Amino acid sequence: MNESGKGSDDAGDPSAKKCRRLRWFSGMLSPEEAATGMNAAGRNAERLARDAKRMLESGSFATAAALAILAVEESGKVSILRGLSSASNEKQRRNLWKDYRSHTSKNTGWILPELAAKGARTLEELRPATDRDGEHTFTLDNLKQLSLYTDCLGAGNWAEPERIVDRTLAQALVATADVLARSKVVTVEEMEIWKKHMVPVQGGSLETMKGALRSWYLEMRRAGLWEADMATVEEFIFGGEA
Repeated sequence: MNESGKGSDDAGDPSAKKCRRLRWFSGMLSPEEAATGMNAAGRNAERLARDAKRMLESGSFATAAALAILAVEESGKVSILRGLSSASNEKQRRNLWKDYRSHTSKNTGWILPELAAKGARTLEELRPATDRDGEHTFTLDNLKQLSLYTDCLGAGNWAEPERIVDRTLAQALVATADVLARSKVVTVEEMEIWKKHMVPVQGGSLETMKGALRSWYLEMRRAGLWEADMATVEEFIFGGEA
């Protein structure tokens, strides 16, 4: 209905209904397509993090927090797209696209700075930051909602963004976004090497996956795409057990 109470002009137009919802792609990704998407997500995460800083500096703490959380979510797309490039079956592909469009599945990494501050240095120690069902993912998603919208909570208490988010909370979230949104350019060659090593081990044991990850790093180093020495890489992957 329009403001006059009459039906809208496009009520009988089938094409108008088609335009109301985006047509999401959910197919397989080539190394080139994955690299393009990862780089786009990285750039956008950096943009959102910059905007969050500006809002923080202007004193708009709730908006700064919301933008920082969006930056975290956007940066989380990178690892999901990497996984999509090496998906070996239809079920994996469907689940990963679902994760790509799920807010909580994309924000898992927001506890990485906290884990690192507590001394986490290895792949195993940082695993909580990949738990897509972890309580921390819902905490951040709820905080995003409270940073953007008013709501009625608990025993009928009204929540208002500017009363929920203070400077300290906004600063912490912006700092986290600043760390996670620092992206590097992903090349097609990098993704081809990733696919070469990771596709064959899909569904394998954790140790098999770790071995494939080591092989990927090694070939990346030989190709001049990675600078870290292998002793550091092996310490990260195996935790000194290699």
